[in-house]
Amino acid sequence: MRAIHPLLRSLLCLCLGLVCMLPGSLEAAGKLRPPPEFADPQRAPTGDNRLEHRILSALHLEELTDVELKRLQDEALKPLASDRVLSDYMAVLLARAELKPALNLLHQRAVAALDDDHKLADALGLAMGQLRWGACEQMARDYLGRRTSSGAFLIFGLCSVRAGSVDDPKEIFEAASLLLPMKAELIDELVTWTIERSGSGQLPPATVELSGRLMEQLMQRGPLDRLFVQHLLGRFESTLPTGSLELGGITTTEIRKIVLSRSRSYRHCYDLGRKLRPKRPALSGAQEIEFFVGPLGQVQNIQPSGDGWNGHHAGDDVNACLTNQLQRLRFPMPRYGFPQRARHQFSFSPD
Repeated sequence: MRAIHPLLRSLLCLCLGLVCMLPGSLEAAGKLRPPPEFADPQRAPTGDNRLEHRILSALHLEELTDVELKRLQDEALKPLASDRVLSDYMAVLLARAELKPALNLLHQRAVAALDDDHKLADALGLAMGQLRWGACEQMARDYLGRRTSSGAFLIFGLCSVRAGSVDDPKEIFEAASLLLPMKAELIDELVTWTIERSGSGQLPPATVELSGRLMEQLMQRGPLDRLFVQHLLGRFESTLPTGSLELGGITTTEIRKIVLSRSRSYRHCYDLGRKLRPKRPALSGAQEIEFFVGPLGQVQNIQPSGDGWNGHHAGDDVNACLTNQLQRLRFPMPRYGFPQRARHQFSFSPD
């Protein structure tokens, strides 16, 4: 056998030492390597067991078969249906835009137990959470015609103002005070804020300071009073009980945690944008993207807010990739199944 030329021998040893790559492998080595979840159409786990349970519960309700739905309906319509079964059935009805039967069921349940303010809060809370102020007004009037309640008077006043049938709720709030006294200064402040925040649509939340101060004064009065303050000021505390059912709710902290479950994929979107369009100037910026969380936690209506990439030619590519990744997220059910607005700011710069 002819001896191998020393130069060829050196090249052969180098090739073996590097586990010689085929041409296709060399081409792949020049590509960006995505994280495992980038191409996975399924959501990525958050690492929070309690949050995971709520997300999986919403996913399960979305995937119910017709037979499973009929079984859930039969259980929910029983006189002694459990709170868990009723909560699940309400979530399914709201996801299917069947608000009327949901309200009717909770209203009849409240009428059958007028001494249970938590059940009244379930029905009134759903009406308010779905911005059905006229329905809330009628339901509160019905409850007050059967049993007087300070908290029901407060909610009746709020819903009447937002439904547009009452301009000034002072007399209604004074009726609440006759049953469970409030200071005149507190009544005047509640009247002021009810009139100030009289829009029928979704209003921005009031300040934390105002919410905390009013809640402190009304917190011990009962679940209906707490429910009134939450809807008056648009601030909801998930640890503060009002009704007996679990009708959803997602905090901003939970939204951030779920969004960041795909953080490596967002960075890959940015790296792809830089590689796809490497021309200068360098791609950097902070892009805010808004979306809604649907009735069972689906991501809907994703929209970038303005141009966070300062007109860079790769900006649209990065936004399209980020949108694709956001569509794969899943959330728990938002409060009362009402689409919840969310936003997240993505900030990138070259390493």
